Amino acid sequence: MSDITEKQEIDKLLRELPSRIEKTQTLLLTYRGAYNEAKAAYKLKLAKVKLETKINNPDATQTDVDSEAIVQSEVERLAMVAKESEYRKAQKDLERIKNDFDSVKERAANYRTEIKRFQG
Repeated sequence: MSDITEKQEIDKLLRELPSRIEKTQTLLLTYRGAYNEAKAAYKLKLAKVKLETKINNPDATQTDVDSEAIVQSEVERLAMVAKESEYRKAQKDLERIKNDFDSVKERAANYRTEIKRFQG
């Protein structure tokens, strides 16, 4: 790769990556909020069903109450799992972009050092 092309590529990446980091951080916050809401909905449904089952059937064992709650809150649990997956993916994307940015900054520093050595 020629020096000019490498410099242009480094400059372009140094300009683009911070905005990608910012966008991914914003997305991460959105996904985290959605995951927390889904988790709260699941826990609420689980607790509500346990309470209703215990009230409607006082002779039910704790195992029966728990089983009924698990079955009736499955939709909420699946929604929570899906939101958690989106959140974890965004976390990994952010980490990858930050690593890319660190790599580009290192390339830029090496490039500047090399230019100074040849000019000096």
